[in-house]
Amino acid sequence: MKVVIAAGGRFHAVRLAQELYARKALYRFVSGSYTKADQTNIPPAQVDSIISSKIIDQIIWRTRLASIIRPSTLYVAKDAWFDNRLKAAIKKLEPFDIFVGWAHYFLESLSEIRKKAKIVIVESGSCHIEEHERLIVDQCRELNLPTNNLSPANRNKILAEYAASDYIMTPSTFARASFLRKGFAPEKILQIPCGMDIDFFTNNSRAFQKEDGSRLGGRDDRLEGISSMDTGSPRSQSGAGSGRDDKDEKAHPFCHPGPRAGIQRNFLSEFGKRLNPQDRPVNFFRLLFVGQLQIGKGIHTLLEAWRNLRLDTTKAELLLVGNLQKDVRLLLERYPLPAGVRIIPGVSRIELKKLYDSAHAFVLPSIQDGFGMVLGEAMASGLPVIASMNTGAPDIFRSKDDGVLVPAGDIEALADAISQLYQNKELRIALAASGIECIKDFTWQRYGDSTFRMYEELLGNKELVAARNPSTSSGRAVAFPAKLKACEEI
Repeated sequence: MKVVIAAGGRFHAVRLAQELYARKALYRFVSGSYTKADQTNIPPAQVDSIISSKIIDQIIWRTRLASIIRPSTLYVAKDAWFDNRLKAAIKKLEPFDIFVGWAHYFLESLSEIRKKAKIVIVESGSCHIEEHERLIVDQCRELNLPTNNLSPANRNKILAEYAASDYIMTPSTFARASFLRKGFAPEKILQIPCGMDIDFFTNNSRAFQKEDGSRLGGRDDRLEGISSMDTGSPRSQSGAGSGRDDKDEKAHPFCHPGPRAGIQRNFLSEFGKRLNPQDRPVNFFRLLFVGQLQIGKGIHTLLEAWRNLRLDTTKAELLLVGNLQKDVRLLLERYPLPAGVRIIPGVSRIELKKLYDSAHAFVLPSIQDGFGMVLGEAMASGLPVIASMNTGAPDIFRSKDDGVLVPAGDIEALADAISQLYQNKELRIALAASGIECIKDFTWQRYGDSTFRMYEELLGNKELVAARNPSTSSGRAVAFPAKLKACEEI
């Protein structure tokens, strides 16, 4: 088997290339994010590294062009540059079996790809682009925020890649269903859940420590002082369109008066100093979110749910770890952060691990999220997880014992779930223990095995693949559990 992979960004393309190389199936990796650290697992001889793609990113952000020119316009130009270089790289190759390209990076190269490849697969890390846009735009309109529309050029390119590819690979039932609703044949839409760095977040961590100090296994990782480091992706959502209408400010429950609170840029340096490094704080509840702070991640619903709970801030806090995006920044310019909420800019991987180890629960309330690898990181770290159904959680959770599912955008259900975990230590411990067992199977090796087998099947049947079970995970969707009576106060 000979597979060519192309991606202008990192995504999980590097992981896919590593897994295929290990199985002697990687023919060429055309990448805009290949680094020296990747050379251990993917030799440079099999890589076309388009360094100029990274240089353009650096120019955009160091010269602050993004504040002058609409970011989506810059990204269209950058993607077109990568596409042009990809076309040149494909021309040099001998015929191969499968081309795997990330959406919006390969349309102009498709004529050359078709001359060489037997099968073309487009990787969609999220739901159908029109469904993605609709979900975000609906939320922005409800909040009287500028809509985050893609440029027509970008949207049309992605739609053309969908249509021209033989198959579309998705990471979750939620993402796959969005394509089926758009009328795509079920056999064209493939689904394999991503792998996750389970070992990194489990080994040498406090993932197996109960809150009462007893052990489920593993060993302690002392929490030390850590300092802030912004390592987030430069590609953020940008606002475009009309601003808010003042007369409609009260159309959404997020509207509340009160004092404003700023971003806690120095919080990490203080964080380790005031925490007991031996364990998670006793008689305290720390809820953690990790990801871009944007409407698509459901940050507005999380803030409102937290506000409605009115928890004692001497006993509970919400940490939002990630880079503040324009849509949420605009929201926070109008309305204050609820009490007990801290925003921490993007952190390093080591720092992130320590933040997981300090928390009591994790939440991912996304309006749309193709998968959500942070779910696996949190579960491997021994955290009970609350997640919206518009993520990969329904595919990860085996049952209600592994985590709590809530409908996307449902503030009341989200607040109820948070309240349950806040009040019920035994529930937190039970969910954490079950989640650790559940997540063990979601490794990158398993992802590589599943993908390799699927490629073999596709090559063995050049006709459309027969209808198949869309999910390769052992999980199933589960409903939001009924309210549980709190058995004790924290």
